[in-house]
Amino acid sequence: MAGELEGLIQRASAVSTAALHPEPQPETLIVGPSTENEFNTLRARLIPKACFKLEDSNFEFDSSFITVLTFDAGPLKDLLDKHPGSKLSIFGHADPAGRDDYNKMLSGRRAQAIFGLLVRRVDLWEDLYFNHDTFSGKDEWGVRAIKLMLNQVGPTKTGITKELDAQSKQALKDFEQKEGLPLKGFNSKKEIAPETFRKLTSLYMDFICTDDESKDFRLKPEDFLARGQGKDGKGDFQGCSEFNPLMIFSKDEKTFFDREENHRQRNTENQTNRRVMILLFRPRSQVDPEKWPCPSAKQGIEGCRKRFFVGGEKRRSNQAERRELQKTKDTFACRFYDRLANSSPCERTLRSFDIRLYDPDGIVIPDAPFVVTIGGRKPAKGVAKDGFVRLQDVEVPAGCVMEWGLPPKDGAEPELSFRLEMFLDVEENDADREAEATQRLHNLGYPASFELQRNVAEFQRDFGQERQPPLRTDGVLDDDTVRHLRDIYKRSDDDLGQRRK
Repeated sequence: MAGELEGLIQRASAVSTAALHPEPQPETLIVGPSTENEFNTLRARLIPKACFKLEDSNFEFDSSFITVLTFDAGPLKDLLDKHPGSKLSIFGHADPAGRDDYNKMLSGRRAQAIFGLLVRRVDLWEDLYFNHDTFSGKDEWGVRAIKLMLNQVGPTKTGITKELDAQSKQALKDFEQKEGLPLKGFNSKKEIAPETFRKLTSLYMDFICTDDESKDFRLKPEDFLARGQGKDGKGDFQGCSEFNPLMIFSKDEKTFFDREENHRQRNTENQTNRRVMILLFRPRSQVDPEKWPCPSAKQGIEGCRKRFFVGGEKRRSNQAERRELQKTKDTFACRFYDRLANSSPCERTLRSFDIRLYDPDGIVIPDAPFVVTIGGRKPAKGVAKDGFVRLQDVEVPAGCVMEWGLPPKDGAEPELSFRLEMFLDVEENDADREAEATQRLHNLGYPASFELQRNVAEFQRDFGQERQPPLRTDGVLDDDTVRHLRDIYKRSDDDLGQRRK
């Protein structure tokens, strides 16, 4: 199966990606002959074997608190089962908005939260909860985090707003009574007692950190590169601030997103940059935390800057065009992290697509049963609510086969009467405009099995009168036809997006 090949994604979802890294190219070494007692020493460099990426959705917004709604340790366990003895290191990443020092601390706190969860270090979560005043940002877990944990492991449910109300006070009292703890409740700072927090956190960690069979999953400090010996987790977990984004806006986009009314859209587009990466290294890998190049999660940005490329500031700057790591390979400012993860399958931008299902008369089919096959994935089936199917976390470009039908009568097996092949993520390609036109026209309903000239001519007749002067109708793929095809294609995509809202 393709998923078993090295260098390919093993499991991907809306919240995480697990993959095996490609085998590195063999290195060429030049050594000199010895004349007396000299000898040559070869030391194997640190090479990641696999990766596990946690998306921003695993955390409360602008916070290091891990939410039960998304966290799933199953893919990480799968990787470790395939590569027993692997040693791990955790890298937190922020998006290129806000201050470098703020993003360094927030990304480090998220990495600390993941490490603490995996090894059940309740004291690390205690540090995150009680020491937010020393953090130059807004990462206060607060009442909402306590409510989220109580709702999962406490005897009484409560709303999950940030407000401290009578319901949440009662839920905490019920928890303390059930666990035989002193009834201290919330204090004047709206915080709970340390002993209550430790018990609540311990139960919550066990509840959310399980494998695919809902069995307890945990690691030991010895499973990490520095074996838990580094001060403040140095070598085992660290924050990379906004220094290694997967995507960087163009100058014009940054100007647009810097306006306050566009910040929400900016945060959505930047989500791909907010992530926590866990790299798995070969068995017996070990580092001396004193020599580890990354500063600890609690240290500032100076140590990160020392590891920048000579042109690191240019790499992280907004330039004429939007850049993505998988295309340009130049968005990471840190040369150390770039060497570890530049070619990582987890550091690719996965995309989501909306497809709307119609009948032959162009009428949308609500609750249409469907089966979709994307690239080398296994077929997935479902029901298209409101006629929409969302294809999540697709590694592009990819081919897609969609089969669907009318909603069946109660108890009957669905009949998939319609079938369509599509191309996902068709990009502008001036070097091969015929290939681009073939795929765009196919997605617009002009089958790729027909001759391109025939499809171009039909497109020109169908849409060419919208332009002044009108398009030619001889099937020649000239500049005007290419531009109009791109416009029509984008218009259909925008229309779908508006209907989705």
